[in-house]
Amino acid sequence: MIPWKHPTQHLFLDRPKTTVLHLRTYTSLQSIAFFSTRRSSAHCTQQTPQASCSDNAAQLTYRIPALSNRHNDNATAEYLSCYYRNVRGLRTKTKEFHLAVSEADFDLIALTETWLVDNIPSALLFNNNFSVYRCDRSLSGSSSRGGGVLLAVSNAYESIELPSRDRSLEYICVRVACNNAHLYVMVVYIPPQLSSEISTLRSLHDCISSFTLTLKPSDLLFVIGDFNQPSISWSTADPSSSPAYSSITHYEPIARSLANNTFVDGFKFNGLVQLNHINNSHGRMLDLLYANNAAAKLCSPVFPSVVPLVPVDSYHPAFDFNIRINSSTRRNSTTRQNSTTTAFYRYNFAKADYVKLNDMISMFNNSFHCSNFISLDEAVCSFSSFMLQAFVVCVPVQRPKPNPPLGGPHTQTTQTCKKSCLSSLPNAPLPKISLDLL
Repeated sequence: MIPWKHPTQHLFLDRPKTTVLHLRTYTSLQSIAFFSTRRSSAHCTQQTPQASCSDNAAQLTYRIPALSNRHNDNATAEYLSCYYRNVRGLRTKTKEFHLAVSEADFDLIALTETWLVDNIPSALLFNNNFSVYRCDRSLSGSSSRGGGVLLAVSNAYESIELPSRDRSLEYICVRVACNNAHLYVMVVYIPPQLSSEISTLRSLHDCISSFTLTLKPSDLLFVIGDFNQPSISWSTADPSSSPAYSSITHYEPIARSLANNTFVDGFKFNGLVQLNHINNSHGRMLDLLYANNAAAKLCSPVFPSVVPLVPVDSYHPAFDFNIRINSSTRRNSTTRQNSTTTAFYRYNFAKADYVKLNDMISMFNNSFHCSNFISLDEAVCSFSSFMLQAFVVCVPVQRPKPNPPLGGPHTQTTQTCKKSCLSSLPNAPLPKISLDLL
């Protein structure tokens, strides 16, 4: 297990000879607190200094992406902030979406089911800070409207669209320059009526294979989208089942049909693992995030987005993730002023799933023994890694807005009230001012 360092500098779990941190869990699990203590001589004879920590877990904050459990911090590293959402139509949401994108701070925005057509320009959705790549559904070749995928990339990074290899599929693939490597992002949408067709799934995997065969070992590949596979359930993968991904938290599928097996086996054949763990309100997962080995190692955990660019949809929850890249990749560091490449998140323990968290802690407590570790540091790393993953699964996060409160929905409400008041005024002419009064 690779050490994890808490970015707020409250916990330094990767420095040598830190003490084991015990989790004090109240029976009602109404509050969680970390306490540092010296290990007793019954467990270990090594005496170690105490580690500093925060007593108020409700105020525990962390910096996204939480990648320091896989890589050491590097002054030359920065992070691409990515957003994904099935928007289920943008035709009637262009103004709201444009305003939300202008106020947000994302580098990559991937959308499915845009429902866009050729006569709707991308300038209605994005400002000049983005390069927009679209694959709209052709009404002439389809009996139904809808569909369509979109990927917007910040102009701070060089990007180019790759030609489509199968016109029958709704997908788009864009290559983003990342110093000595390339980042490939593929956005896919499979309609429900085609999600169980073996020929469609094989065509999708053939397209993915055409990219994976040409990748360098350092190239990153993400395949993201709405695949409409609700019958597949997902569970956290056993690290021992795939040694190549043992240090990466990913999720294994449980297939229930021939189409499910075809879908799952195709991604395994291409060496991709699934990173999303967020179910919709019905307990299903339609939107998936696949990545190759190099990409998964540089990808932060997936978190529910707290900056909705469109109204919330219970069937398709939006999610964020960050990608670690080299800072020299950016064209011009002054392109986006007052922009931070790493956003601060705060755990929202008021909405945590304490029942699930209690079960996870109980299971971990039954199998955790200091005598099973070679050193004290290894035990600390195991404990801290477990707690990080437990919080990711059980505790939602809150992301502060990048702009002042008056720059968001409050301004829209004020403008709406202003227009309503002006429209209610009578259209009477203004009174004339007599010259005798001057």
